[in-house]
Amino acid sequence: MAASIVALIGFCVAERRTSEPIIPLSLFGDRVFVATITAGFLTSSVVFAELTYIPLFVQSIHGGANSSAIAVVPISIGWSGMSFLSGRATERVG
Repeated sequence: MAASIVALIGFCVAERRTSEPIIPLSLFGDRVFVATITAGFLTSSVVFAELTYIPLFVQSIHGGANSSAIAVVPISIGWSGMSFLSGRATERVG
Protein backbone atom coordinates (compact mmCIF):
# COMPACT_ATOMS: atom_id res chain seq x y z
CA MET A 1 0.00 0.00 0.00
CA ALA A 2 2.81 2.39 0.87
CA ALA A 3 4.56 1.69 -2.44
CA SER A 4 1.32 2.47 -4.29
CA ILE A 5 0.96 5.79 -2.50
CA VAL A 6 4.59 6.72 -3.23
CA ALA A 7 4.12 5.73 -6.90
CA LEU A 8 0.95 7.83 -7.14
CA ILE A 9 2.68 10.87 -5.65
CA GLY A 10 5.62 10.38 -8.02
CA PHE A 11 3.23 10.10 -10.96
CA CYS A 12 1.46 13.34 -10.00
CA VAL A 13 4.77 15.19 -9.63
CA ALA A 14 5.96 13.92 -13.03
CA GLU A 15 2.65 14.86 -14.67
CA ARG A 16 2.84 18.43 -13.35
CA ARG A 17 6.40 18.95 -14.63
CA THR A 18 5.97 17.67 -18.19
CA SER A 19 4.71 19.80 -21.07
CA GLU A 20 2.53 17.00 -22.51
CA PRO A 21 1.23 14.81 -19.66
CA ILE A 22 -0.35 11.41 -20.18
CA ILE A 23 -3.43 12.60 -18.33
CA PRO A 24 -3.74 16.31 -17.56
CA LEU A 25 -4.37 16.76 -13.85
CA SER A 26 -6.76 19.62 -14.66
CA LEU A 27 -9.29 16.98 -15.73
CA PHE A 28 -9.75 16.04 -12.09
CA GLY A 29 -11.37 19.45 -11.56
CA ASP A 30 -14.27 18.39 -13.80
CA ARG A 31 -17.06 16.78 -11.77
CA VAL A 32 -18.31 14.66 -14.69
CA PHE A 33 -14.83 13.22 -15.28
CA VAL A 34 -14.33 12.41 -11.60
CA ALA A 35 -17.80 10.81 -11.37
CA THR A 36 -17.12 8.70 -14.46
CA ILE A 37 -13.71 7.55 -13.23
CA THR A 38 -15.15 6.74 -9.79
CA ALA A 39 -18.08 4.79 -11.25
CA GLY A 40 -15.74 2.84 -13.53
CA PHE A 41 -13.41 2.02 -10.65
CA LEU A 42 -16.25 0.83 -8.40
CA THR A 43 -17.86 -1.20 -11.17
CA SER A 44 -14.57 -2.87 -12.06
CA SER A 45 -13.93 -3.63 -8.40
CA VAL A 46 -17.28 -5.37 -8.09
CA VAL A 47 -16.80 -7.36 -11.30
CA PHE A 48 -13.33 -8.57 -10.35
CA ALA A 49 -14.46 -9.38 -6.82
CA GLU A 50 -17.37 -11.48 -8.06
CA LEU A 51 -15.17 -13.23 -10.63
CA THR A 52 -12.79 -14.09 -7.79
CA TYR A 53 -15.09 -15.02 -4.92
CA ILE A 54 -18.14 -16.61 -6.58
CA PRO A 55 -16.16 -19.53 -8.08
CA LEU A 56 -14.42 -20.12 -4.74
CA PHE A 57 -17.73 -20.08 -2.91
CA VAL A 58 -19.45 -22.40 -5.40
CA GLN A 59 -16.50 -24.79 -5.41
CA SER A 60 -16.51 -24.99 -1.62
CA ILE A 61 -20.28 -25.66 -1.52
CA HIS A 62 -20.59 -28.06 -4.47
CA GLY A 63 -17.08 -29.47 -4.31
CA GLY A 64 -16.02 -29.32 -7.92
CA ALA A 65 -14.28 -27.14 -10.43
CA ASN A 66 -16.98 -27.79 -13.04
CA SER A 67 -19.69 -26.19 -10.94
CA SER A 68 -17.55 -23.13 -10.26
CA ALA A 69 -16.84 -22.74 -13.99
CA ILE A 70 -20.54 -23.00 -14.77
CA ALA A 71 -21.24 -20.28 -12.17
CA VAL A 72 -18.94 -17.87 -14.02
CA VAL A 73 -20.54 -18.38 -17.45
CA PRO A 74 -23.62 -16.15 -16.79
CA ILE A 75 -21.36 -13.41 -15.44
CA SER A 76 -19.19 -13.51 -18.56
CA ILE A 77 -22.14 -13.55 -20.94
CA GLY A 78 -23.89 -10.77 -19.03
CA TRP A 79 -20.75 -8.63 -18.95
CA SER A 80 -20.21 -8.99 -22.70
CA GLY A 81 -23.86 -8.48 -23.56
CA MET A 82 -24.34 -5.43 -21.38
CA SER A 83 -21.15 -3.79 -22.60
CA PHE A 84 -22.45 -4.17 -26.15
CA LEU A 85 -25.86 -2.76 -25.25
CA SER A 86 -24.45 0.12 -23.22
CA GLY A 87 -22.11 1.00 -26.09
CA ARG A 88 -25.04 1.12 -28.48
CA ALA A 89 -27.07 3.22 -26.04
CA THR A 90 -24.19 5.63 -25.55
CA GLU A 91 -23.82 5.97 -29.30
CA ARG A 92 -27.51 6.89 -29.64
CA VAL A 93 -27.81 9.18 -26.63
CA GLY A 94 -24.39 10.79 -26.86
